[in-house]
Amino acid sequence: MTYPIVRSAVTQDKARRENGEMVMNHVYGTCVHVMNRYLKRIEREKDPVKRKDLYRRMKIAVMAALGHDYLEDFVYLSEDFLRNKMVQHMTVDTNTESPLKRTGISGLPKDTNPFSREKESVLRILRMLNKPPKGDPLREMYLEHNLFDHYEGDGDEDRVIASEVKCADRLHNMKTMEKKSAKRKISYCKETGVIIDLVFRAQAEWQGADFQDDLIALTNVTMDRLNILGVRRDSAEADT
Repeated sequence: MTYPIVRSAVTQDKARRENGEMVMNHVYGTCVHVMNRYLKRIEREKDPVKRKDLYRRMKIAVMAALGHDYLEDFVYLSEDFLRNKMVQHMTVDTNTESPLKRTGISGLPKDTNPFSREKESVLRILRMLNKPPKGDPLREMYLEHNLFDHYEGDGDEDRVIASEVKCADRLHNMKTMEKKSAKRKISYCKETGVIIDLVFRAQAEWQGADFQDDLIALTNVTMDRLNILGVRRDSAEADT
């Protein structure tokens, strides 16, 4: 599902992230984190109605994870491009639908495209996760601003999913930051601490919030990174 959308944006000279990782790897990794999180919850849930709703929310979360990474890594392209690519590629069964369209059959139900049903939710989540540019006074606190102080949703679902996506994105970042400088790693750990604090607050305040797995995973990976940095610092001091 993600490949044709990411491929549409990748150009040969901009196919890697700052740390040297292939852009597609990060997108796939974040989506996998989101899906694993939901599949664990679905496996634990016995109520068929609630299971169905979890599948619906997983679909929104995966599309939002894909879109968030896309807009983050390809800032020179627009939300409209993303919207068009999602509509073009995010079909339930492209093996069935695409050949039908090529033969000239029209009037296919809109429900064959999951993005058409959840489009507005996905786009609202992407706007909440959109980090302001450098120099913007809200850059350092945009998540608190968008998810708490100035949240305008009718219910908590959009901001719950937005937080799930952000946790998955950050978890993958923390696991793949080896090539970053020590200063940047420390900065990432501090930022992750802020995310953990906000998610812990959300767990207590928002309806439908279930961030237990996220909190454990982010806390563990952050502590691991800090321990590694501490060991390397001690080793460097011992050598001097």
